[in-house]
Amino acid sequence: GDTAEDAWHDLANSSMVVYDGYVYVFFSERTTTRRGAFSVARATLSSVVTWAGGGAEAVFHKWHQGAWNELGLGGDSSEILIDAPYPTWASVIRMCGFDDRFVMVWTSKLVPGGPDAGNRWGMYAAISEPGSVTEWGDAQTLIAPQSTKLAYVTLADASSRNTHVSDAATVKLYLVSSAEAATTGGFIWDDAEVLVYDLDVYVGWTSLTLFNSWANAVAQDP
Repeated sequence: GDTAEDAWHDLANSSMVVYDGYVYVFFSERTTTRRGAFSVARATLSSVVTWAGGGAEAVFHKWHQGAWNELGLGGDSSEILIDAPYPTWASVIRMCGFDDRFVMVWTSKLVPGGPDAGNRWGMYAAISEPGSVTEWGDAQTLIAPQSTKLAYVTLADASSRNTHVSDAATVKLYLVSSAEAATTGGFIWDDAEVLVYDLDVYVGWTSLTLFNSWANAVAQDP
C-alpha cells in the first residue's frame, strides 16, 4: 500500500497461524500516510488450501474496527497492539494449553533521533486474550535496546518441530544476533550468532510467600 517509495517486509515463517478454520496473517500496515505496528488479516483455511493446489486465489480480509470487512489488498486495518514498538521481524505461536492464547515476539530497531538514537535493537513480547487474535495485552520488553542487531525471530514448541502451536508452557525462541551489523553497518552474517532461549509463558497471578500473619487474597485473572 506504500506508493511513495519501494518498501519490503521480512516476515518470519510463523507470522501466520491456523485457528478455528482460518489462516491468520500478522503484518505491519504501511501506507503513504500511516506506518502501523501490528494488524491481522484472515482467509478461510479451505480457500488457502485450494489456492495452494492451483485453484482460485484465496481472498483475505483485514480486521478493522471490530469486523473482518476490509479487503486484504487495498483495505484499511486496525491496530491490535497500541503503541507497540514497530516490528522488523516477528513470530507468533498458539498456546493451546493456555485457553488458545497467542504469543507474539518481535524485534525492533529504535527510531533514529529518539532517546536511544543509533543502531540499537530491542526484543518484545505480548500475549493475547483467550481465543482472540485481535485483543492483546501490553508489550513487554524481553531484551532491552542494545547495539546488537536482532533478527529472524522464530517461536517453536519445546520439541522445536512445530512453529505454529504449543501445548506446553515453555516454547523455544530462536534469534539471530550480530553486533557488527549494528555497530559498523557490516554484513549480518559476518559475525552472526544463533541464540536459543527457553521462553516460559505465564498468565495470571503468583501468590507471595508472606510472614507475620499476612495472607494472600483470592487470586483472580486480570
